[in-house]
Amino acid sequence: MIRHVFSVLCQRLLVDPATGVFSLVDCVERILLPPVNVEPGKTLLVPVGMRILSLWTRDPPDAPSAARARLSLQTPTGATLPGGEIELAFAEHRNARTDTALQFHPFTGPGRYWHVIELQQTGGEWQEVTRLPLDLDFMPMTPSSPPPA
Repeated sequence: MIRHVFSVLCQRLLVDPATGVFSLVDCVERILLPPVNVEPGKTLLVPVGMRILSLWTRDPPDAPSAARARLSLQTPTGATLPGGEIELAFAEHRNARTDTALQFHPFTGPGRYWHVIELQQTGGEWQEVTRLPLDLDFMPMTPSSPPPA
């Protein structure tokens, strides 16, 4: 069986090639965007340069295991946007990392977006293992700020 250990939104991942030890740099909870008008029902892609790093392990540690993981996005309105799926196969190693690059992020308006990670064991149903919040908000307007375009 494969188990989800943790997932984090961050901007950079540093890995020591000699030891495999990794460091998460600039963990992200909120991004402030310049004010912009978003037409109802429209989705903009905003540049974010983030990653979602997940750590997975197998239990028991010496039993080969396989599963599928998938990522989706829930918008502030509750709409779900599909993401990608990957195969997790553990034949030799006890742990594995998945590193998903997000160069752009869908934006339907300000609010909390949930990055939902699900796991499907071989022959099983999809189960949510975690959800990562990301608040996308507008920068505060200053007296000299122009109105949204």
